[in-house]
Amino acid sequence: MIKKVIPELHGWALDESGNPTPVGMALKKSKGYRCPVCRGDMRVRTKNSKHYFYHESVDDCTPEQVADALGGKWLLTLLNEMLIRQETCPVTWEIEDHRFTADVLLGVTTIIENSRTHYGTPDIALLNEEGKLRAVLFWRTLEDELIRKFGYHGIPSLVVQSETFYSGLINNHFVFKTLDVLGGWWLDRFSDALVLEPDTVRDLFRQMVSEPPFHFCGSLEPLDETSCVLSYKAQHVWMPYPVFELVIGGTRNTIGDITIIKQTWHQKDHSEIDIFHVTRRKRDGSKECAVGVRRSFPQVFQAQRSTISMQAVKAHKSAQEIACELAMQ
Repeated sequence: MIKKVIPELHGWALDESGNPTPVGMALKKSKGYRCPVCRGDMRVRTKNSKHYFYHESVDDCTPEQVADALGGKWLLTLLNEMLIRQETCPVTWEIEDHRFTADVLLGVTTIIENSRTHYGTPDIALLNEEGKLRAVLFWRTLEDELIRKFGYHGIPSLVVQSETFYSGLINNHFVFKTLDVLGGWWLDRFSDALVLEPDTVRDLFRQMVSEPPFHFCGSLEPLDETSCVLSYKAQHVWMPYPVFELVIGGTRNTIGDITIIKQTWHQKDHSEIDIFHVTRRKRDGSKECAVGVRRSFPQVFQAQRSTISMQAVKAHKSAQEIACELAMQ
């Protein structure tokens, strides 16, 4: 009995002109499609009401190999064409119930694939006229640590949903509507009253403990129409959990209804700055948040602070009380 070989179904192919083509933009009856890996002929077929490319002869090319060979070139061509036509590229995303929209091509003059940067190599880099990174785009390299590193340094990471992208069931508009965005809230000036840029936020936290008593704590409160705002003197920082996690980072601890992220920064004068983000969930399902900051000097390291004090974390205390107690330990 001869076993029937079922051909691999692909989302991508080269058209007659050698252009990368997702199957979502292919002409069903058109011929001339080729595989970028084996250079064999490909055709369009329909299965379960969806279109796919397939090889006319059996081969060993995987859908991932074919997509990897073409996806970046297609995105690069698309973005460069939009740049030449001076089109906008609006991207919308949400963080902590706030909806953001930004044109990621605003100020961009150069778009490069697989360009090395100080923080790693994104799949695509968007640069301004000074050669500085405006944003980075990932569709194949999805290591979380690398993606977060760009966000930490104030560079938005735009992440294509890889499963949808590999399927090829996309078009020019759909691919940007389904992007996941890490960081980037500073591109949308949703409040002129807030400090938003990551580097500036971190500098402000250092200022909080730059002089005696070397500790600070405060609850996150609404400011105008924005929630989760930490106020220090005349400055205000938007500091919900996802923002703190990216901009400050640290180790997460959960004790009952209380979640604490602790970060430690080692300073050049051998002091240490500990930063705590405290979230306490209430019985009604709402939550309250606070931040505590403290600076320690070498002579007191032995006596305290290697771990979060269990006594400071009590269910009957508010988030601000816990943050203040941690900051003043």
